[in-house]
Parts: sequence; C-alpha cells; structure tokens
Amino acid sequence: MKKFIILLLVSIVSVYAVNFSKSKKVLLKQIYPDHQITFYCGNPYEITRVGGKEKSLIIEDSKYYSPRKPFTKSGKENERAKRIEWEHVMPAENFGRHLSCWKEGGRKACKKDPIFNEMEADMHNLVPATC
Repeated sequence: MKKFIILLLVSIVSVYAVNFSKSKKVLLKQIYPDHQITFYCGNPYEITRVGGKEKSLIIEDSKYYSPRKPFTKSGKENERAKRIEWEHVMPAENFGRHLSCWKEGGRKACKKDPIFNEMEADMHNLVPATC
C-alpha cells in the first residue's frame, strides 16, 4: 500500500512538471514548503507577495550568505541577489551538449526540444540556491 501511494504521488507530481518553469513551482509549493533552506549555504528563504506576484526571497543574514554584488552598476539594490533560484546539480550543459540542438546554439536552441525539456525539468536535479 505504501509503495502504491508513493507511486501515485510521483506520477501526480510528474504530470505537472512538464517543463523547467512548472518544476520550479511544484518544488517550491509542494516539495519544499516546510523546508525553505537553500542547498549550498543553508540560507533560509520565504515566499513573499511583492507587487501582486509570489517571490521566493532570501531571509537576509550574513552568517549564511553575503552577495558578491549587492548593488548594480547603476547603484541600485541588486534584486536578483535577494531571491532564490533553482539550480541544476548536474549543469544543463552536461546533459544538453550531446543533443543536436545544443550544438546548434546551446540552451536557447534546445528550448523546443522535448528531450531537453524533460531533462531540464527533472526535479531530482533541481535545488533552491542563492545566485
């Protein structure tokens, strides 16, 4: 019975994770909702509503993470340094470079390739990280 439930949950999640964008949403809301900590430095983060959109923002604490570039070249706060991103443990280049689309233009050229999209969306290979 336990194996059946696990199989059912895995199949439900995989239905919704057909691309990288959807995988990130499933991971954020269904897989990691109770464990909001970045993978590499253990920095806590929270989901916050900013301007009508949900964003995953780092809880700023220098004992975990200090951005290399807290400000942009124009002197504004670097908003990207405040949010989490979903990183591939195995870089996309490692699994994409063997595809013909990658040889024609890298990740951008592979956006319409179903094999690349499936590999890019693999939730076992995605972790929350600081940028």
